[in-house]
Order: sequence, then structure tokens, then C-alpha cells
Amino acid sequence: MLKDVRRYSRQELEVACEDFSNIIGSSPDSVVYKGTMKGGPEIVVISLCIREEHWTGYLELYFQRGGRLGKVKS
Repeated sequence: MLKDVRRYSRQELEVACEDFSNIIGSSPDSVVYKGTMKGGPEIVVISLCIREEHWTGYLELYFQRGGRLGKVKS
């Protein structure tokens, strides 16, 4: 588990991502949303549909993808 990382509720993420309507990418196993948190920071939320036994293999890939999408200017 990561330390000193703020956890957000689904409701907070839903508000930030405009009811999950701000889709900026997708694949057969994920949907990527862009959002803006209260106070201004922009975020990327990735909704994954991955079986537990495959999670480790996908983890790094999605962190990298989220990082790249976070650098995209709208």
C-alpha cells in the first residue's frame, strides 16, 4: 500500500469527472476519465475490468498510461 497518498471516495471522483462523462480514452478492459478536483488539480481516473490474477501484470502499464494522459493539455 502506498503511504501518504490521499484516497478519494467514488462520489468525489464522480463529481470531479462530471458523472464519469468526460471519457478521454478506452480499451477493451478499461475506461479513462479526465476530471478536475475541487480546488483545481486535474486528475485521470482509470476504471479497470481486470481479473484479480491479472492485476499485477496490468498495474505498471496503467500507472504509465495515467501519467502520460496527465501530461496531455486540453
